[in-house]
Amino acid sequence: MIVNEKEALAHDCARLIRAGFADYNARFRGITQRAQARFEGRDWVGARDDAIARIDLYDWSVSQTSKLLTAKLGEFAADRDVWAEIKAHFTELVMTLLDQELNKTFFNTLTRRFFKTRGVDPAIEFVALDIEPTDRITHPVARLSFAATQSDSELFAR
Repeated sequence: MIVNEKEALAHDCARLIRAGFADYNARFRGITQRAQARFEGRDWVGARDDAIARIDLYDWSVSQTSKLLTAKLGEFAADRDVWAEIKAHFTELVMTLLDQELNKTFFNTLTRRFFKTRGVDPAIEFVALDIEPTDRITHPVARLSFAATQSDSELFAR
């Protein structure tokens, strides 16, 4: 339950950060989905451009989200108490997601931009002890394996 304006602001900012990561993730997937066509078409320049685009996308997404947060937070942009509340609300938003650790990394990147953190600040950042990347995996990952007792051409024919 949101009880005051600062808490409402923190909640809105947590949602904004979550949306920023979701947008980043969708754009990243969009670029990555071109990989097979690039490879099959031997479009090495396009593949290289996509690799660069994926790398640049993270910084661009963080910058865009940072601009939105700065506008939303106004005078509270450097308020550690507000950021602690944002972290609490963000935790609730991502707690059931399989990729929650990636969301938390995105969050940490933003706090480091706002506060120029040196070291670790667990009040406003997620630390490794807060993140268990395998806790949402409920079954083994499907995989196929083949014994490499044949020639390469026979193995790849499978």
